[in-house]
Amino acid sequence: MITPTSPQQASRQARCYEKALEILPEMRKGGLYQCFDNHDGSYLIVKQAYTNRVSDNSNYVVNLLTETCTCPDWQNHRDFCKHLIGVEIMLAAIDYDEGLEKMLSDFDSAECSTGCDAHYWIDR
Repeated sequence: MITPTSPQQASRQARCYEKALEILPEMRKGGLYQCFDNHDGSYLIVKQAYTNRVSDNSNYVVNLLTETCTCPDWQNHRDFCKHLIGVEIMLAAIDYDEGLEKMLSDFDSAECSTGCDAHYWIDR
């Protein structure tokens, strides 16, 4: 991710993070925003909007290898956007969830030598 070089750019990046966090739950569950892995380092973001019963779909491609997006915001500023940040956050969250799941399954399959309840300490 690009490091902001001015206060204005830092402020815009903070707003992009806020917007990314707003759309993230939709991206993860496939709601208004849907995210599809193209399996080449890029992700298709589809925003489904319905205005006056007419479908207005906006599709953007986020490329993590080049840190680019085809949305108007990225094309205008050429540094970051809510889609790029959202995909990065989503993938980090998936890695975290998978790591936590593996750790919990390892605890389930192994007995604690001191007789402690590992889930008790993790869930706190």
